[in-house]
This record gives sequence, structure tokens and C-alpha cells, in this order.
Amino acid sequence: MSLDIIIPTYNRNYKVLELLNTLLQDNSLNYVSYKIIDNDSDRSVKETIIHESPNLLACNNLKIITNKKNVGLGGNIMRCFEYAEADWTWIIGDDDPISIQSINLVLGILNNAKENDKLINFSSPWVDRNENKNCHGLDDFLNQIDSFQNAIYLCTSIYRTADAQKYIEFGYKYIHTLIPHFFIQLKMIESNCIAKLLKDDIFLGNSDKGMGGWSIIDFQLNKNQILNYPFSLNKKSYKTLENLLVLDRQPLKTYYHKILSANTYPNFLKGKIIRKIFEENRMLYIAKSKKEWISNLTYYFLSFTI
Repeated sequence: MSLDIIIPTYNRNYKVLELLNTLLQDNSLNYVSYKIIDNDSDRSVKETIIHESPNLLACNNLKIITNKKNVGLGGNIMRCFEYAEADWTWIIGDDDPISIQSINLVLGILNNAKENDKLINFSSPWVDRNENKNCHGLDDFLNQIDSFQNAIYLCTSIYRTADAQKYIEFGYKYIHTLIPHFFIQLKMIESNCIAKLLKDDIFLGNSDKGMGGWSIIDFQLNKNQILNYPFSLNKKSYKTLENLLVLDRQPLKTYYHKILSANTYPNFLKGKIIRKIFEENRMLYIAKSKKEWISNLTYYFLSFTI
């Protein structure tokens, strides 16, 4: 059994250094390799390591790959699958609080994995999972999944490499959603592989975590494209997936202020983007409280004044 731990990154060199210095304290596991996929950072990760932590270059199981051009966040995630060589692939963010203990937890699970175990999803602070579950097929997976956020988070899932790589071309079709890895998960499960949902917390209780490298606006604008793909789902499972997508959101106020202060979108589009998020997330009909519902409606109408 071998494991590739792959870290996609862009302009977060010191986060990468911090993570590598943590993980490579114990470099005795010759069946674990580390790969950094540098998405054409302004200063390359390799150059930073040479100047700041040259001792890391002596690690035979560390490989740094630099893209010739920036391929975007989704594209860089897909590069991780392309460069994977080990039996199992574990993609982690450069700011994920992963420790040596996390790696030992993963290795213990993988050493006991059965031949038909292709996808393993760990628990996290976002999900209250009290038991391990085996999911057989896509309908079963969607009816047992307990958190969409946990499912799409990079480092909570580990893939049988050969099976994931069958769907690289498919994942590239959805890189703009920022979660092409989730599409790969769905295709793997659709092919009747067993997906394991484990109660073990991959962060081991360290919940000081946020989706720092993600554009939550781009994600909200594109996530519903999952529903456009003709997966072989029964009506109940399709509805479950639809609800998971709709409920994975923050109050409109959060998006309103982020969009208003962002330079990414032209001013004439900002109001339209806010309204699209409101409408696609059914904020007129679904809210956690009456106060949130009123707030969502207020910011929806405010978007017309931008």
C-alpha cells in the first residue's frame, strides 16, 4: 500500500512551508510521498524552500511540480489527480491542520481497506457522524451523506488512485465549479464502488479551519451545475442532492458585502450576482430563522440599488 499526499497551492508559500515542516518531522514512512503542485506562484514554492528551508529538499519523498501557467483553482485540483502515482491519493489544502497523527490515522484505515473500497470520506468538525457507513451506489451515498460541506472539502476524502484517474477528463469539464473532485467522487460511486463514510475526524479535533483559498462567490454561482449532469438517480436521491446544495450557504448579507468590496466583478454585474445567489439558493422560501429571512430579503432589494 502506498499513499500520495498532494498539496495544490498558489501564492501561499509560507503556508506550504509550515505544513511541510509539520508533516516531514517524521520522514520514516517510505510508502508515503508528498507532492506540491505550484500553480505558477509569483515566487515559486521551490525558490522559497531553497531560501527558507533548504533541508526539505533532501527529502527523497518530496516532489515539487510547477505549472507552466496558472490553470485556476479547479484546474490545479485536477493536476493533483494527474500527477498521482501511489495506490491512494489524498489531496490536502496548504492551510489544512493536518498532523502526523492524521497521517497515522489514514494509514491505519488504508492498511485495512478491502479491494472494493475505492473512496473513503472522513468526518470533520462540520459533521456529527456517530457511526461508520458503507455506501453502495450513488443513491445510497446521497441518502446517507450527512454534510455537503464535508463531502466537498478536499482533505476529508481519499481516493483509490487508479479508479479516480478514470474520470480525470470528466472532472475537467467542471473545473469552473471549484469542486471537480466532487464530480469525480460521484462518478466513482456511480460505477458501483463502495464509498466509506467514517466517524473518525481527519483534523483530530483541530477545527481552526476555513476555506481560505476558495472563492465562495464563484462556488455559489456554479454549484448547482451538479444538478444538470444526468446521473442515474431516483427522485428521492435527486431531491436529497438538490437540498444539500441549497442548504450549503451563508446568509445573503455575507455575499452582499463580499461582492460589493470585490474587484473581481464589474459594478454593473454585482447586483445581478447577488440576486442569482438569492434565487438559486431559494432564500425567499428557506431560512434558518425569521430574522435571517427578513435580512435575506432586505439585501436582495438592496442589490437593485447598486
